[in-house]
Amino acid sequence: MINFSHKEYDTFLWLEFEIEIIEPADLKSIDFKKLPFLPQKGVVLAGRGPIWLYGALIHHYHPSRFVATFDPRLNAGVVVESHDKNWAVGDLVAIK
Repeated sequence: MINFSHKEYDTFLWLEFEIEIIEPADLKSIDFKKLPFLPQKGVVLAGRGPIWLYGALIHHYHPSRFVATFDPRLNAGVVVESHDKNWAVGDLVAIK
């Protein structure tokens, strides 16, 4: 089971997930259309999960201004893809 929560910031959407034990087939049960999506903003993904879950979420949010993954050691999102000249791969998104 995967539970999603989100919070909207000025420049990005924070999307956090919590999982129990999941398997790759569980990706089929995610209704990506119901996940919040703000194309005018970036998205920061957060949660402990397998790389294939992150891959599916990054693919879903690809049209966003940028996609970042949260690194708790940095207390920041690390941009992993961008369509915005103001955000480059490797930039840090401060979490307030």
